[in-house]
Amino acid sequence: MRPRPSSWLQARRATGGHNKLWRGVVPGRRHSSAVACAAAKQEQLAGVAKQEQPGCGRRPAQGDLGLSGHHLNPSPTAAAGRIGGGMELSAAFEERVRQMEDARNHRISLLQVSPPPPFPLFSSLQPQTLTPSPLVPQAEKEIQAAKYRLLEAKIAAARRLERRRLLLERRAAEFASRALAARADIDATHARRLLLARDLSSTRCEIEEAERKEGDWDRFYESKRKEMEDFQAMSQQFEAEARKEVQRLKDLVSQLQSALQELQSNGMYSNDAEITAAEARKSDLTAKKAKLEESLVSARQFRALLQQQLQKAFASQVGDQKAAQN
Repeated sequence: MRPRPSSWLQARRATGGHNKLWRGVVPGRRHSSAVACAAAKQEQLAGVAKQEQPGCGRRPAQGDLGLSGHHLNPSPTAAAGRIGGGMELSAAFEERVRQMEDARNHRISLLQVSPPPPFPLFSSLQPQTLTPSPLVPQAEKEIQAAKYRLLEAKIAAARRLERRRLLLERRAAEFASRALAARADIDATHARRLLLARDLSSTRCEIEEAERKEGDWDRFYESKRKEMEDFQAMSQQFEAEARKEVQRLKDLVSQLQSALQELQSNGMYSNDAEITAAEARKSDLTAKKAKLEESLVSARQFRALLQQQLQKAFASQVGDQKAAQN
């Protein structure tokens, strides 16, 4: 973007033609590459004019012709003002200035920028008949080609970085999905572990309850077993005593019968009172024998009942143990 002529001339006159001070007066301006190249030519032209004045024995070299072209004023008015004071210029200097102007116009036309007006000093002296130097456009083309190559390299690098970014984002999404799936698996495994822990705790409680019941049943069976053993011992003792008593009564009855037979055979009869007493004693002994037999039968029945209860209790214990194991 070219600066306005009025502000540019005022800044140029205020700074005395120095590009550094002019850049300080107009800060923040950005020029195109064509304007910058033209400004560089003007500054190099001013330097050549100073060196070509009488008393200076140095010719400008090819590097001083402004082939680099960076950050100088694009207007030719200031350069004309600088060389306006020295009217005695050599023919070589005039030819060099014309060549520089032609090269500048050619470069500006290549960059599609409208060229500024020619220098007023040399346009009145001689028409522009010289051809532009092929070195300057070639250098500009090389510079532009290098810039294009650099830009293409940067674009390719940016595309590679973009593809790498997309690839990394895709990988990050895949890793995130894998992490979510792993997290879901971890949560499911944790839930299963908690369920198994609850089942295990409930099973342990059931086992403890079954062990407690088993201990209670063991104590109950032990007490019943002791009661049965005591009752069995008592029944055996009672049976032995009853048998002894029955045997004694049988012996007594046999003795009485033998005595009665002896009395009957001998004809010796006792009085009725003794006979009555003997019969009463016999009936009493018979009644006692019947009672002993009844008590013995009841004891045997009670023993059988206790055995049945013990068998039922043992069967129920076995069934409870099987149910607890299942």
